[in-house]
Amino acid sequence: MQLTNQQVKRAAEDFKSLCVDTYQQSGFTQEQLADECHTNQANISRWFSYATDTHLPAFLILLMPQSIAQPVVRYLAEHTGMHLMPDLHPTDKLDGSIDDEMTAMIEKMGALVDDYKHHPHAINRMKKRILEMLEVVEKMEAEVDHKWDHN
Repeated sequence: MQLTNQQVKRAAEDFKSLCVDTYQQSGFTQEQLADECHTNQANISRWFSYATDTHLPAFLILLMPQSIAQPVVRYLAEHTGMHLMPDLHPTDKLDGSIDDEMTAMIEKMGALVDDYKHHPHAINRMKKRILEMLEVVEKMEAEVDHKWDHN
């Protein structure tokens, strides 16, 4: 799929809007964000200005406060067809039942089949789905172990 210059410009403007809205809603000023990112306010202003073609360097997302970085990463993932995996800790909220995990596994299997049908060449997306399924299996194992330990 080819994008026109106008589409690329619009996508960049949308991303800049999200970044500005996010840091403002988080209560940060450009100066504070610049301090967090170890740069100066002029760079922040230039990166988020609609009048320039300068874009936010991706590595700076790692330096941003979580309240800003998380929505930015979520936006980028959604607009690039990627899916973020939550951190799963097998020992969290174990109740000995695998009902929730089975439901999650069915949902993830359905998503994998859907990806195969609609995006047959999106191998990375399918690999990510499989990794998500492995995480659910690990949680299921922890549930079973928890149930056996408490019986």
